[in-house]
Amino acid sequence: MSSIYEPITQYFKVSHQVLESQKFKQLSPSAKILYIYLCKYRNRYQGNNSYFTRSDRQINLDSGLSRATISRAKKELFNKLFIDYDYIQGTYTQYDIS
Repeated sequence: MSSIYEPITQYFKVSHQVLESQKFKQLSPSAKILYIYLCKYRNRYQGNNSYFTRSDRQINLDSGLSRATISRAKKELFNKLFIDYDYIQGTYTQYDIS
């Protein structure tokens, strides 16, 4: 059982402005889940870069979303300008959250 007061490192940042926007509210549930996981990864792995990388397999293991669902949600987030992404090294995707 976790304590009421968890260390700040147990949290990640997500913009309230984004979550409360009409544009976000119109996303599919799977795109919303993927966006939250991408924010988590950004906070953990971005470092000094403007981007971070994750494989669809790792997102699948972490989120429970199927790879097909991840692919659809990724395209939806890209088309609605929430993220930018590019495939690198065959199995990884480089993400930048708008």
